[in-house]
Amino acid sequence: MDLKNFDINTLKKYTNAQSVKDLDKFLDALPVTAGYNALIAAGLTWVIAGLAILFATTETAKVAELRAQLLEVENLKPPVPSIDYVPLNKTAIQTYLDKIDRIELYPILTLSSPSDGKLDITGSDTEFTAMTYAIGHIQGGGRNWHVDLDSLCVGRECQGGSLKASLKISTIRINEDSQGAGDDI
Repeated sequence: MDLKNFDINTLKKYTNAQSVKDLDKFLDALPVTAGYNALIAAGLTWVIAGLAILFATTETAKVAELRAQLLEVENLKPPVPSIDYVPLNKTAIQTYLDKIDRIELYPILTLSSPSDGKLDITGSDTEFTAMTYAIGHIQGGGRNWHVDLDSLCVGRECQGGSLKASLKISTIRINEDSQGAGDDI
């Protein structure tokens, strides 16, 4: 509404005593002119619309409250650490193999480390018992070592000998946060 073009005479015309009497006559004659059924239908429509608005506002408030509670619960959830397996470097494996060679623990087997995190054990097929003892010894070989048997073959299928085991050696690292920084166990 533009106040510069506001006409005070129009306001006086709608607020005088005669206009209030005219509105009263109109409302009194409304049931006769529109009919009772139309008025009941209009009233029910307004009631239903009001109830729909009331329902929508209460449900919106409930949803907002549930959302706030959900955010509180998500904030209470503890961080779940992740476990990473880091391949053990070749020098650490070779140091362990040199220690085994010095005490001549498995003289009938050949133990070697071709790369980081790898250890190969070879021998003849009659030395299977020694091979199982060597694998068990290596599994308990170092602090935080995780040893997986990558491959094991016995007999004619083996290349480079009749008994061969390939192990993967890694250390276990637990990451407490999502950035990936963690400490060794």
